[in-house]
Amino acid sequence: MKQLYNYKPLKVLDKTYIESIIPIKYEYKKRYKIVTYVPLEYVDKLTFEMGNAGAGIIGNYDLCSFRIKGLGTYRPLEFTKPFKGEQGKISFEEEIRLEMECAPSNLDEVLNALLENHPYEEVAYEVYEFLKRDKIPSLIKVILNKPIKLSHIVKRIKKDVKESDLVFNPETKNLLVCEIQEIDEETIKLAIKHKCNLIISVLKNKIIFKKV
Repeated sequence: MKQLYNYKPLKVLDKTYIESIIPIKYEYKKRYKIVTYVPLEYVDKLTFEMGNAGAGIIGNYDLCSFRIKGLGTYRPLEFTKPFKGEQGKISFEEEIRLEMECAPSNLDEVLNALLENHPYEEVAYEVYEFLKRDKIPSLIKVILNKPIKLSHIVKRIKKDVKESDLVFNPETKNLLVCEIQEIDEETIKLAIKHKCNLIISVLKNKIIFKKV
C-alpha cells in the first residue's frame, strides 16, 4: 500500500503523523472484452490490428491478449464463398480463441478492425461487458499515531482558517480522506462504520471538512 502515500489528498497531511492508511472504497470502470475465433496463421496480424485500434491496453502494457487453441466446425451453405471448405460439406478447422479487452470509447474502432482484418466471410465474435476496479481507492481511512486537535489539521491544510472559525475542535485520530465534490450520506455512513470522526475532501480549488 506504499503507493497510496502518493494519493493527492494525503499530501496535505504530515506523513510523520500517519500510523497507517486503509482503503475503504474503490470506484469501478466499465470495460469490454472482445472474443473471436481465427485461424492460427492470422492470429498475430489480427492481434496487432485490433491493438492499433485500442484493444489490449492494460495499464502500461499494450497488445495484451489471451489465446486458446480449439477445433471449430461449420458447413457453408448456398451462395457462400468460404475461406476454407466446400459448400454443403462440414469443415473442421483448428482455430485460436482470441480475447482482448478495450475501453468503451474504443469498442467500435476495435470491432471495425476485427471485421476488416478477419479472413472469414462470416466472423464469429462476442462482446462481454465487465467492471475493473481503479488502482487508487476513492475513500481512505487514515489512522494517526496519536490524537491531534482538528484545528491543527485544518490550519496545516488551509492556512487562512482561524481557530475561532471552528465551531468544533475535538482531538481526532481516525480520518476519512477523499477527493469528492460533496460529502454525501453514503460517505458519512462509511465514516461512521469505520469509526472515523472527521472527513476531509481535498479538491483542486477547495478543501471540505465534515465532523462525523
